[in-house]
Amino acid sequence: MLALFVAVSHLYSEMIHGPAAYAVWGFYLLSGYLMSLILNEKYGFNTKGLLAFFTNRAIRIYPAYLTALILGVCTLHYLNNTGISPEQFNPQFQLPQTWIQWLHVFTVFPFIPFGGLPVATSHALSLEVGMYLLAPLICRNKTSAFLCFILSVVINYNLGFQSSSFAQRYATFLPCLLAFSSGSLLYSFRETLARFRMPFGSLMAWLLYCFIWLFYPSWPWTFGLYVSLILSAWVVMSLVDFKSKSDLLMGDLSYPVYLFHTTIAAIVGTVFELKTRSLLFCLAGIIVTIIISYFIVFYIEKPARKIKMS
Repeated sequence: MLALFVAVSHLYSEMIHGPAAYAVWGFYLLSGYLMSLILNEKYGFNTKGLLAFFTNRAIRIYPAYLTALILGVCTLHYLNNTGISPEQFNPQFQLPQTWIQWLHVFTVFPFIPFGGLPVATSHALSLEVGMYLLAPLICRNKTSAFLCFILSVVINYNLGFQSSSFAQRYATFLPCLLAFSSGSLLYSFRETLARFRMPFGSLMAWLLYCFIWLFYPSWPWTFGLYVSLILSAWVVMSLVDFKSKSDLLMGDLSYPVYLFHTTIAAIVGTVFELKTRSLLFCLAGIIVTIIISYFIVFYIEKPARKIKMS
């Protein structure tokens, strides 16, 4: 569900501002929870377990990402040759200009400088990769997660909570560790917090919270991101044990939807000459993105999973 909010918010961001950022930090929080879960209960922290963890993370990330990268490069070449500005779909949707920027694009490592991104949303993915690299340290126990949490709180505080500092707080590595470490702490205290589970109530609170922007336009860019983290934690804790076939399918679709939605938006908008940010543009983009994502899941991601290490 958070993935679909990201896609809708990017495709039609003039509807409501804030949910895209809330959902990205919600992803980081969920990732912190899940990485803590699998490292402590499946892989362990010995050499064999960590090798399997990193190998399986790479298998999960790169097949779909490299497919999105190829489509993104082809789309950018088409847009540039026809004189259409790709930046109208996302300011980062551009071809890299230097070899070091291309190195970032191919590796998605967060510590390599980046410029243009053929997969426009991959900067968030690169931060996620960085968090995976540190996960064996952060997720080992509640003490390490708490130390990381405090460090990130101090960094966010020092940056200030003005709108002008939002981009740095929202999209740079150390401030974003606040969300990941919060997810790890959520795992550590999951039994204590289980009493607050409210599947429907938490979802409705998250949805309604997004509308605060209509009354306080600066809220998402000041303190809104941090309040959303609390609500995202409530949603994760409330739904962590919920399982259904539709839920599994939505989980599978979430990653390719996030990777492909900007590129698909550019293709849909230019081929069908739809006005950017219109409702028709939004709906067409979402439908095509979900269809493409379905094929990515069943013909690229699922075959790749067969080579995962146990």
